[in-house]
Amino acid sequence: MIKTLLATTAATLCVASSAHALTPVLTSVTPEGDRYLFTYSLTLSEDEGVRTGDRLVIYDFAGFDGFAPVSVPEIGTFTEATTSVGGVDNLQPAPGFDDDPNILNIGWRWNGPDIFTTGPHASIDFVLAAYSTFGDRTLDGFSSLTVKNNGDAAGMPLYEQGAAGVPAGAVPEPGAWALMIMGFGGAGAMLRRTRHRALA
Repeated sequence: MIKTLLATTAATLCVASSAHALTPVLTSVTPEGDRYLFTYSLTLSEDEGVRTGDRLVIYDFAGFDGFAPVSVPEIGTFTEATTSVGGVDNLQPAPGFDDDPNILNIGWRWNGPDIFTTGPHASIDFVLAAYSTFGDRTLDGFSSLTVKNNGDAAGMPLYEQGAAGVPAGAVPEPGAWALMIMGFGGAGAMLRRTRHRALA
């Protein structure tokens, strides 16, 4: 009985991990005034569907400055969401990526209706986008949740983790750090001298 349960669980995990859940691909970074539009293309593959509450999270989206209108075929709607807390609704970033609690994560949640929960179906391409005050880019983690729509694992959740392009915050170069530290030290020394003169 236990062996059968373990074998079934392992088979389900293998099927779930081999499917292609929502994977955001950064296709462009476009300057618009004093901010930048980060545009992601995604595909809902033939063997997955979405149910109300299914979602995508992109971690550590530095300089977040609002969402752009969502471009989705007329099949339902996404709601945008941001959070600064580690992990989002039991989703975690991919191994090797930390969720910085000081940088907002961005996400989209499917509002329904449930679609393509039985399949397969023709794949569907769509676009999601958000603004940042930073134009440089780096890699960080993403996680998504959809549902398997056919085969023995039909109805089981599909989890995907990986890396996606995100805005890179302004991080001072080592030389700039050295100059700042010297500047702070000099300011401190001047304050000490001024205090000693005042006491005298």
